[in-house]
Amino acid sequence: AIDVDCVQNEAGAEATSPIVTTTAAVTRNIDMLSYQSASNIDFTVGTVFARFGSPSSAYIGYPVSCGNAGRILYGAIGPDQVRVYDGTTVISKATTGFINGNFVKAASAWSSGNSTQKLSVDGSVTVSGAFDGSMGSGAVINIASETSSAQPVYVGPVAIYNYQMTDAELQVITS
Repeated sequence: AIDVDCVQNEAGAEATSPIVTTTAAVTRNIDMLSYQSASNIDFTVGTVFARFGSPSSAYIGYPVSCGNAGRILYGAIGPDQVRVYDGTTVISKATTGFINGNFVKAASAWSSGNSTQKLSVDGSVTVSGAFDGSMGSGAVINIASETSSAQPVYVGPVAIYNYQMTDAELQVITS
């Protein structure tokens, strides 16, 4: 006897988790993780690392965010950039690495102590900008928050640190 369970024909290049049903077809919702921000992130000082990419050439989304003000890492196209936004200041690093099936390693770091936010992508020299004192707000950290299900993003691993990494540390972690 042969037993088969959770057979799935993948429409894309990446494997997805099974959705167990009886005979009905279902629509897959966007995969997005949410974690409480309390005890998991300090909005006044910290560092976030993420590896992310999209099979789409039109991806615009938020691999790691804490509300509208607090786009800790996000991708934007035209020009292709990885960005950080504290609610006041956007800092950007040009790249084409996160679209068309490619991946980037990016890290953002911030500190109210020196009023600076930083960004490094794929081991690049760190870009810095002014920091308004809070990297977002709210009760939730979102991982893989999308602007459209037609523009998926694959995110992982993600790490959150409770201090602002130095430029050298940012370059090493994203290499």
